[in-house]
Amino acid sequence: MKHMDHTEYPKSLRQKTDAALHYIIKDAGEAAKAAQGMESGNEGYYLDEQHYAAMELQRRKKGGTQEPENHFQAGHDHSVAGAGGSPKPKGQVDLKRSTAAKKGWAKKGHGGE
Repeated sequence: MKHMDHTEYPKSLRQKTDAALHYIIKDAGEAAKAAQGMESGNEGYYLDEQHYAAMELQRRKKGGTQEPENHFQAGHDHSVAGAGGSPKPKGQVDLKRSTAAKKGWAKKGHGGE
């Protein structure tokens, strides 16, 4: 199973061109789709790659002067958006409806706990 360094990987994307980031988003999405239901456990890695590349493009679109916060070390709540009757923040994925959740991925310790 591949391991994502949630601190270094987003920083490494700062050196990539926009074209490279778009390629990562497309390629990682295809890899995640291919990995669905496989025992390798790499689907989450590819989804993280896709997410961080999209975050970097968004950061650049907004001017990108501030360092992105490391959400995995900043004590953020990682519960499922929309769970427990709480409103889903704008722009977040509802895991109840996502393909990964339908396939049981979220129930296997990859989010949605």
